[in-house]
Amino acid sequence: MSKKYPKLSNNQTTRLGGLIAVSCGRQPHDWLLNDLIRSEFVSDQSNLTEKGMNELGRLMKLLGISVGYLNDEPEIQATSDQRSPDNTACTR
Repeated sequence: MSKKYPKLSNNQTTRLGGLIAVSCGRQPHDWLLNDLIRSEFVSDQSNLTEKGMNELGRLMKLLGISVGYLNDEPEIQATSDQRSPDNTACTR
């Protein structure tokens, strides 16, 4: 019997990608960044807002990925089931 992993909708997947990009210090496509700013997930300075950090955590939790915080910066790591031996955390 194969293990079923949770899935996100297309909108949730796109939003998650944008939030991860911003949390890693990268800039997503302009249309996505503008949508994240309009939704108040990202500030005008391209930093995650509290609402954005909560949404990132919620979407990651749905996928079984933990989000820790190191010096108030998100640190994203896969759960032990998803982690490969060469896994590295997403940090700035």
